[in-house]
Amino acid sequence: MDAANQVVQGGQLVKILAGGLEVGWARSTSLSQDYGTEGVYAIGSIGPIEHDPLRWSATITLDEFVIHRSKMGQAIQLMNLAPMGPEGALQAGLLDFQVLDANDTVMMVYENCTIQSYSYQITANAFSGQNATFMAMNVREGSQPQMGLAGSGITNQ
Repeated sequence: MDAANQVVQGGQLVKILAGGLEVGWARSTSLSQDYGTEGVYAIGSIGPIEHDPLRWSATITLDEFVIHRSKMGQAIQLMNLAPMGPEGALQAGLLDFQVLDANDTVMMVYENCTIQSYSYQITANAFSGQNATFMAMNVREGSQPQMGLAGSGITNQ
């Protein structure tokens, strides 16, 4: 194939949505899906006879993100995205993440996400850095209709 005719897909931005409203964005993200695939073995066989997915989970990690305080209210601070302590974790809300390409077309949506981990790096004479990982209840391509909680048909209105 001629190198000049190759088509590549690149991400541009991740929108952070709370209750359907854009509340922030991220510049760098890692998307992951795990299928919990295990081998099925027969008696007397050392090798598997098939592989079955047993448990699905998806995570999205944001490495550089900004939350618009004006859109979340004056009382909401950045740390409310990543609640502090065990009591805060119990009160964390759900977020959606839209991964956009260079034309602002939605490539992928991670829906009904709950925070899994958060870290904040402070380095002398440098910008502070933060990242957060969220677990998603559903992942879909941008062109597909919303399926609700984990494809169950239940929507979170």
